[in-house]
Amino acid sequence: MDDQRISNPQFKLAEVSEAIKQLSSQLASAPSFKGLLQECVLKELQRLDPEVYVSRVFINRRDSASASANEPTGVLNYVVVECLLRGRAPVYNAAEYGVYDWRDSTAEEDRHPVLDIVTVGKLITELLLNLPEKYAAVIDRYWSASQGSDATGRPLSTRKSILRTLYVTLFWRELAVMAAEGGLTPDDEKKVNELASPLLPSAFYGVSVQLHEGGFAALASTFVMRLDGQSLGAIIPTTDSAVILYTPSRGVEKFVTSRALHEALKKRLSEPPHRAELLKGLSSDDVDQVSNSPDIRYSRIDEDVFSAGINAALKKQMANIVGQLREMNGSRSDNEKTVQEIGSMLHLEEMTKDAKGRAAVFIKLISRNARPGWLKESYETNQELYASLEQRLLESEVKLHEATKGASTFKNYVHGVVGDFISPGTDERIDPDTIFVTVRHTVKLADGKK
Repeated sequence: MDDQRISNPQFKLAEVSEAIKQLSSQLASAPSFKGLLQECVLKELQRLDPEVYVSRVFINRRDSASASANEPTGVLNYVVVECLLRGRAPVYNAAEYGVYDWRDSTAEEDRHPVLDIVTVGKLITELLLNLPEKYAAVIDRYWSASQGSDATGRPLSTRKSILRTLYVTLFWRELAVMAAEGGLTPDDEKKVNELASPLLPSAFYGVSVQLHEGGFAALASTFVMRLDGQSLGAIIPTTDSAVILYTPSRGVEKFVTSRALHEALKKRLSEPPHRAELLKGLSSDDVDQVSNSPDIRYSRIDEDVFSAGINAALKKQMANIVGQLREMNGSRSDNEKTVQEIGSMLHLEEMTKDAKGRAAVFIKLISRNARPGWLKESYETNQELYASLEQRLLESEVKLHEATKGASTFKNYVHGVVGDFISPGTDERIDPDTIFVTVRHTVKLADGKK
């Protein structure tokens, strides 16, 4: 029974879904844009006051402030965000503004004992000028620093290593689905498992595209693997043996030779939708530097392929965020949009989106393989019609489930509706079957009697 369960496509797909859920949860726990900005502010404040509490530093308007004084006030991190959205540093003067321990206070006893408004104003100005570099340093610490120590004093895993572990788990589960559904042969799956051993010379190769100035940029989390296990300095596309390509958008693909792989990638780079999909592995600045028909190289990866992939993804994340921060000099609405985009980058939402996209492909593959033989042998147009009808049926079933709240019969549906009506709330439910009622019918006769 257990063997049948493990070989069941739906079980394997459920394992993929669980791995995506764990990966998504880890990425969702990343701090917000404002959270990391506060780390930057704290580092700068500690140079002036090592004992400072960033949440207890307020810029308040003094009672003597003129009506035209409109520089941002409030807790310091809010002030910095506001200045960033306005696109300029504040201009404070000691006659109208002060630094206090409490919000809205102007009492002398509440003045900050170390910080003054002129010094804090200069701090904000310098921080805004150097924010891209300082923000990048905070991001790097978030991913690379240990999360503390265990009971024995040993350092805990870094978030980067946890992310690698989750990504590796997802990769192997996706590979199992591919092998089970015919995307790869069982021998292919076995070979990938064997060649991934750190005890063997690397059979993994990165994919790099040429930039305008002549250099090459590697596509993040993208690699090629030679199924023959050859470990050469680079792959020179030719009519050789089978290779496997992994990209975040499509997952694992098998090609009969490295030349077939090379031709497929060249074709994708010549077609706008597929080009954009492939070049997602580059930073925005590098994408702009790729020519219409770039040269492609495949250099051997001499480190753990998954660590290399995660490092490249985080490097791309940092490059894109730094680029966005450097361009924050537009209107307030543009700057607000940039902050939202940076928030999406911090949570690596693209990684989760790609994983869900690959899972959707598996669902279609499993559904196609489960079709009856007569349908598989029919014309492609008939199969496409069948698939569209399946999709419409699924959408209808979802709507029915939402409307009937999962009830499979009218009796069950009524039971649920009455339960909702008589129950005082979701925390206290009353079973309608436990309530007995007496029904009395009165009929008026012709002589007026009842």
